[in-house]
Amino acid sequence: MKVLSDSFSEDMVEIYDRFFLGEDKCQTEVDYIMQIFGQRIPDKHVLLDVGCGTGAYSEFFSPSFDIVISVDRSADMISFAREEHNKDNIEYLCKDAGCEEQYGSQKGDAAIALAHVIGYQLTNVAVMSFLKTINRNLYDNGVFLFSFYHQPALFLNKLEPRHIKKKVDSTEIIRISNAKLLPDENCLALDYYYVLSHDDRTRAFEIHEKMRYFSKYEVELFLTQTGFEVLSFFEYGGKNELTTDHWNGGCLARKVESYI
Repeated sequence: MKVLSDSFSEDMVEIYDRFFLGEDKCQTEVDYIMQIFGQRIPDKHVLLDVGCGTGAYSEFFSPSFDIVISVDRSADMISFAREEHNKDNIEYLCKDAGCEEQYGSQKGDAAIALAHVIGYQLTNVAVMSFLKTINRNLYDNGVFLFSFYHQPALFLNKLEPRHIKKKVDSTEIIRISNAKLLPDENCLALDYYYVLSHDDRTRAFEIHEKMRYFSKYEVELFLTQTGFEVLSFFEYGGKNELTTDHWNGGCLARKVESYI
């Protein structure tokens, strides 16, 4: 079995896009996020897609904004995005989300960081750099929406292995994922096992990663220290407030001061 270094390169790029980012899923999620944004961004000029991955979401957001600036640290992801999800108003950039510099040609009216991108910032320093960079790349009063692993729900609910089986055209994929709490590190240890079958050929590989989890109070503290105010916490993907029943947290924040 081949062991991949992370979820952002080699075989995973096309697999992630093809099996886990279908058209219906992307459109539904984009509509959901635009509804949360509501009237908070009346001038929908520039969207920052931070940790854009394969660019699938960027493509679906592009009709709603004049410009989409999409940033990812993976050169493989950005290359795929430019090839498969390119639009005239999307600017794809290979940069680290916490580089503490301007991402692209313009600042944003809104920013998103989906798929728990903030969780890849494993240390306090990394989280601060991530949020400082987003602050510096937003106009005053710009809004920032992101998802995160919600700590209380992870601690209070048993983590069960998850099994997904999907088929696209003649290719079938099976994914088994396991999660283990690492309380001393404020992280989840995530183990993914994939089996891909196409005609008579079968491939198998695995990925082992860590992702950070957060409480609402921890998120709020980081945001207020980097020039944001929290507008709301919510169950990401739903309409409910964020409680200990929900491990998939969402947060909407607004830039209230520039971080120097």
